[in-house]
Amino acid sequence: HTGIQILGAGVEISGLEISAFAAGIHILNCSPGIYGNIVTHFAIAGIQIDAKSGDANPEIVNNLIYTEDRVFFRDESIQRALAGPKGAVAISVNPNGYKTSPKIHHNTLYGCASCAGMTADTGIFINDSAGGGTNGISDIQFNIIHNFSGYGIYNNASTGGNYVIDYNCINNPSATDDFYQAAKGANGLAADPG
Repeated sequence: HTGIQILGAGVEISGLEISAFAAGIHILNCSPGIYGNIVTHFAIAGIQIDAKSGDANPEIVNNLIYTEDRVFFRDESIQRALAGPKGAVAISVNPNGYKTSPKIHHNTLYGCASCAGMTADTGIFINDSAGGGTNGISDIQFNIIHNFSGYGIYNNASTGGNYVIDYNCINNPSATDDFYQAAKGANGLAADPG
């Protein structure tokens, strides 16, 4: 179940509250603008980017995405079946054979480290370039990424791609680590944003 699925060019989604879906916003093979939304209580991803039959280079700016108190998916077995071993992800980037170069700026991503019995959740997950696609330049700057139990940013991209990760405030005291195959950047902060 998806809150909003975007399939075409020239689309802008702004000022909406999207709650209680497997994926809040699903971007498929296109490059929309996602501005100023509130996305909550998702099982797989708050915003999921897939490039299966074309490039996907969206702008994701000034959104609030959080998984605290997952009322809709309290059953851990349902959560695992839908989300897999990494748990829910605030923003998921998946090349799937084509190029992804998202701009992810000025977002607040708040995890569910305190949700009892839930699988590990992650702030931003950059997937491997399955099917021969390439990870373009994922531009991840000026975000607050807080309270995730898995990772702040998980970079699973073993082939291709460049990443600009800087000026983020990342603090996940209960996480496995704030970063996996990524770094905070010269100007990043690892501090409680509260």
